[in-house]
Amino acid sequence: MPRFPKKKSVSALPDDLVLYRGARTGRPDLLDGPSYFSSSEVFARTYGPTAAFRVRLHRPLVVRDAASWYPYATNAFNPIEDVAAAVRAAGHDSVVFVLARPDGEFFYTVFLINPQQAELV
Repeated sequence: MPRFPKKKSVSALPDDLVLYRGARTGRPDLLDGPSYFSSSEVFARTYGPTAAFRVRLHRPLVVRDAASWYPYATNAFNPIEDVAAAVRAAGHDSVVFVLARPDGEFFYTVFLINPQQAELV
């Protein structure tokens, strides 16, 4: 059960959704800045060992299509620091990509700027 302080959070994600973070290097359970999380542990594992988290979002930007998500995906030309600065400048603390799966369920990817808004499960 999360032990977050009593602050208003936004329900862009299902209650009690566990998100996973995979790490190519270092420990996945140690957050040191902006991070990506996935609702799929299998997908997170493609990045390395995983750790499970719950997150608290206050001002998320919710996107529901790949074209809207691409500006928030990091790559060699779009480093994580630039993505975080753009999200912050737009007044958000996170980006939530919601993708409907063919089975009717949803796949979530979360880009979270402040690691203090995530708690290990």
